[in-house]
Amino acid sequence: YLVTGGSAGANVPAGIQWSRCTVNPRAGREAEWPQEYVPAQVKKRVVVVGGGPAGLECARVARERGHEVIVLERNAEVGGQLNIAAKAPAREGFLDLVRYHTFQARKLGIDIRLGVTATAESVLALKPDAVVLATGSTQIPAQFPGADRPNVVGAWDVLQEKAQVGQKVVVASKETHFEAVSVAEFLAARGKDVEFLHEWLNMGTNIEHYTKATVFHRFYSAGVKPTVCADIKSFDGKTVIAYNVLTGEERRIEGVDTVVVAYGSRGDNSLYRALKDKVSEIYLIGAAYRPRLCADATRDGAETGRAI
Repeated sequence: YLVTGGSAGANVPAGIQWSRCTVNPRAGREAEWPQEYVPAQVKKRVVVVGGGPAGLECARVARERGHEVIVLERNAEVGGQLNIAAKAPAREGFLDLVRYHTFQARKLGIDIRLGVTATAESVLALKPDAVVLATGSTQIPAQFPGADRPNVVGAWDVLQEKAQVGQKVVVASKETHFEAVSVAEFLAARGKDVEFLHEWLNMGTNIEHYTKATVFHRFYSAGVKPTVCADIKSFDGKTVIAYNVLTGEERRIEGVDTVVVAYGSRGDNSLYRALKDKVSEIYLIGAAYRPRLCADATRDGAETGRAI
């Protein structure tokens, strides 16, 4: 099954806004979801691959219903992309959700195995009755000439301080939520000279309305220099050829030390494809299905935990 999540529910007319909560997916759906989880009629062994918000919420709900749950996480800690997002300025609150899920897993006795890179063979060896793939997403790579140079790096690596960044930085953005503006602010706050090229006419269009003013106050106060309707045509290691995506007009940005790419992400469904014909009950959820907001990931997880 493919669980898309993010729906308003059967009782909400199209076009009507509804309340929802990143931590509590039941919020706004109280009429559809009872307060207590219905115990599973058949207890199953459930293997969840991925310890991000979708996988951990699925594990929590499935365990509440009586299933045996094993979570396989390739990193040394759970949290997934929340751990990356929390590195951005004023976004450390994302770690509260990681702490909540960690506490719930410990309380419920969920078997979380860290540092495990799951393969089709290793998942099948656990003899699961149901498999949930919450394998997250991968960054969309740049394709412009020069994108393979060592001083072209991804936004996630910058936020995690895995990439070396020089003094003069160009951030190239094609995403419209927090990632691109956050990495630009992150670098500017560390004294870097940051020029921000955004492909679309408006920046941060999908940032929540009441958060946007605060985000861009910090963005501009940090000294980031933005240009909209702009992208990179090529990079020779020191000079960025930028261009206006509407008119094609080009300009040179000289003396660039590092280019940071924030082009968004795509779902990592490779393990799902390897397992889908080998497991009778399999689900693809969260960013692995389609990158969206954290609230969509936890809702996917809760819906799937209820469905197993």
